[in-house]
Amino acid sequence: LHLAGFVRLALGEGVEKVEGPDFASEVASMMGGN
Repeated sequence: LHLAGFVRLALGEGVEKVEGPDFASEVASMMGGN
């Protein structure tokens, strides 16, 4: 699920529209390395 969301974000699909702001924040945390 995380990988799929990351790919969508990379493609510019708009994760916020697909999963929601919570998911977007989760991906941001992964990228931040927190």
